[in-house]
Amino acid sequence: MGTALPAEQAQHSRPMRLIGFRRVSTTAQGETGHGLGAQADELTRYAEAQGYELVHVITDVVSGTAADKMTGRAIAIAAIEAGIADGMLVRSLDRATRDQLDAAELFKRAERNGWRLLDCDRADSGDPSQRLLADIRIAVAAEERRKISQRTREGLARAKRNGVALGRPSRIAADVMARIV
Repeated sequence: MGTALPAEQAQHSRPMRLIGFRRVSTTAQGETGHGLGAQADELTRYAEAQGYELVHVITDVVSGTAADKMTGRAIAIAAIEAGIADGMLVRSLDRATRDQLDAAELFKRAERNGWRLLDCDRADSGDPSQRLLADIRIAVAAEERRKISQRTREGLARAKRNGVALGRPSRIAADVMARIV
């Protein structure tokens, strides 16, 4: 059996370095900061409890189904793949994505590039026994997103039937609008 090199020894003895990723879906949620703050607190608590080093926390304010618009997540992954960290930590998997195809691609990318996706509920892409559980949790998140969308559409349709004016009020004065029309 060969002798480990000092760099290899240091790599195995240091704590796992993680970039935290937190996400909320709406600007209003992002502005209040409550959801983001709670996620950051949980990431910090979990990392400390597990003996991990939380290098940085990156934020996105975008729907979990809009992976192509998650610039913060893309930056976190690029930093991980550049060697700044060993993986990404999220509060729960649905913070990373609510899309099943995107989740599969994310897990595959982590596997292919040698980094880990973890959440505070103990999901870990580095543990093959966790993959089924992660897939199920992502499927549940995708279904919840579908139900939220359906309930929103139904609520808006009911409000419209009841004569509620939907959308933002016009900033153009009524008399100006009348002249335009």
